Amino acid sequence: FFLHFTHHTTMGKRKGLSVEEKREKMQELLHETKDVYTMKQLEKVCSKQKGIVSQTVKEIAVGLVSDDLIQSDKIGIGVFYWSFPSQSLIVRENKMNALDAEIEKLQKKIAKTRTKISEAIVGKEDTPERQEALQKQEELQEQNRKLKATCAKFASLDPEHLEQQRIDAKTAFDSANRWTDNIFELKSYCTKTLMIPSDTFNQHFDVDENFDYIELPKKA
Repeated sequence: FFLHFTHHTTMGKRKGLSVEEKREKMQELLHETKDVYTMKQLEKVCSKQKGIVSQTVKEIAVGLVSDDLIQSDKIGIGVFYWSFPSQSLIVRENKMNALDAEIEKLQKKIAKTRTKISEAIVGKEDTPERQEALQKQEELQEQNRKLKATCAKFASLDPEHLEQQRIDAKTAFDSANRWTDNIFELKSYCTKTLMIPSDTFNQHFDVDENFDYIELPKKA
């Protein structure tokens, strides 16, 4: 008998209202009554007519005021709350218009970015010519490494010449790092705004996973 009684009592317990349900019911009350209330009056009438626990009424009302879904104003020493259906409709229409404008703005930005990406892809198709160019680039990089090693051996022989080489190398390094900046900026936009995975971006644009800025070797 005790187990049966306990089960019946638990099943019969009424579930409390969620925050969203309380917000909806408070707006319903204000729209239905078309009246103005103090907080004490609002707590009483919401509890009685809409089943909202009086201790939560103030928090719900403040949230609705913050979202411009109900109005509030201080008159004398009292603060009054109200909401008329026409006002709520205007607020919702304004929010919808603002969201529509934001969506249109984002759509234009996405379209512009897609165009830039399409333009950036041109010329990077996997063709024999591109493979030949990449091979040539690797050969030139190897030559560059050998030349740097040679320069290091004879650094003390011609300081003026080597200084000019250092200036030229710095200019080249700076130019390369500017391109690195551009690639990182494009990658950041694609991954954060267009939600393109980092690995997909690297694979599509042939960006090595160790790709990073380059630095000039420090003078001995």
